[in-house]
Amino acid sequence: MKKYIPRAISALLLAVLALTALTSCGGANYRDDVAVSTIDSAIQAKVPVPDGYYAPDSDYLTFYFEGAEAIVNEYVIQMSATSTNINQFGIFHVKDGEAENMKKLCENYIAKSKDRWVAQANYIASEHPKMEGAEVRIFGNYVVYTMLTDTDKALAFEAVEAALK
Repeated sequence: MKKYIPRAISALLLAVLALTALTSCGGANYRDDVAVSTIDSAIQAKVPVPDGYYAPDSDYLTFYFEGAEAIVNEYVIQMSATSTNINQFGIFHVKDGEAENMKKLCENYIAKSKDRWVAQANYIASEHPKMEGAEVRIFGNYVVYTMLTDTDKALAFEAVEAALK
């Protein structure tokens, strides 16, 4: 009987560890009530540009992210106001279950932007790593894309994480 008790305890501990591992694999839980303007401000505070950012008009979403209007609750796209700086990011708060669809729209936008970037004969070589390193991430019902340096991208995504925790 004594040798079965340690086995039972070991089995119970393994079961608890397995259950903990399975529940933690689901990823982080993110808030779903944060205004995109709050996240926008957090990113701009971490990744400022000399002349600030500007938001293109609503036609930009319709033209470059076709179909997004049907799945997005709220969004902001910000671009550097300086023409020699291609810093850009977008934050999309989407309807439940639509994050992957929005991610695909962002990836298509980035691919088209890269194609246009390469086609331009007068692009700024120092800005090229931003375009090549463009990235999209999902944070619950928020989808964020960035066209930033690796350092700035890390700061931007940290700001998003902090705002949504």
